Amino acid sequence: MNPEFVCSIARPVSTRTPVGPVRGGNDVDAALAVRDLTLSARNPAIIVPVMPQHRSDVAGECAAAVAVGAQVVEWRVDALQDLDATTGGPAEPDLDLLVDTADELRSVLGEVPLLFTVRTTAEGGHGPSDQRYVRLLEAVIRAGAADLVDVEYRRDGAADLFELAGRHGVPVVASYHDFSGTPSAEEIEGILAAQEAMGAAIAKVAVMPRNQADVATLLLATARRAESAAVPLITMSMAGTGAISRMAGHLFGSCGSFGTVGQASAPGQIPVADLTELMERVTAASRQS
Repeated sequence: MNPEFVCSIARPVSTRTPVGPVRGGNDVDAALAVRDLTLSARNPAIIVPVMPQHRSDVAGECAAAVAVGAQVVEWRVDALQDLDATTGGPAEPDLDLLVDTADELRSVLGEVPLLFTVRTTAEGGHGPSDQRYVRLLEAVIRAGAADLVDVEYRRDGAADLFELAGRHGVPVVASYHDFSGTPSAEEIEGILAAQEAMGAAIAKVAVMPRNQADVATLLLATARRAESAAVPLITMSMAGTGAISRMAGHLFGSCGSFGTVGQASAPGQIPVADLTELMERVTAASRQS
């Protein structure tokens, strides 16, 4: 059964103490409630990606992520060695097996939300960019096997996936990745706005900085867009140069940060324990008068 979800301008209702600031001098914040978690810039989540190469390892890696404090677990399905066989041709039984695997993770995750992601080669992953990508996400959405699904909003068929997810009550994380550089602040704001217009429950942008000015550009765009966005944002500047965006992004309007347990899924990700401490320290410092 799909969990009910809320995507609105709202105060966080999670039992976890909010750690982010109140923006713009008011006490409202774009928020998304999934299971027992409310994601917002005031209540940012630690998201832990797992990248098992075999389906038999998925549950164990998800359990390890939960054990270190993951508040959302992202299953990067494109890391599976047999993904092409799973999604190619008429192999519907294999698709069913993959969906069943996602469904069975609930016993491991408890109330920790599952984000289902197939990152394509076009955006830094290993997954197919053609109709196999669409078929895989369609199967998971129809089965309600994940709490959230990542959809690369520039892929062919993305609009249909947004529409399908909306009908099935599955929140979409609309994603954009640029590993070659950082667009202008205006372009980043436009991307985030376009993702929201397509029906995203969360709008996500990850870019590669060439220098610290690029990091500042990403943070500026985030802060500007957060002032009017009706959905939460996740933004990051990648690699070591962009580390500050991972540990302090919530101060600018990002509702989550990706931390690692073992293998990183993108350049610059910080181990979960370190990331948690850094975010808490940055937040405490931001509250000093």
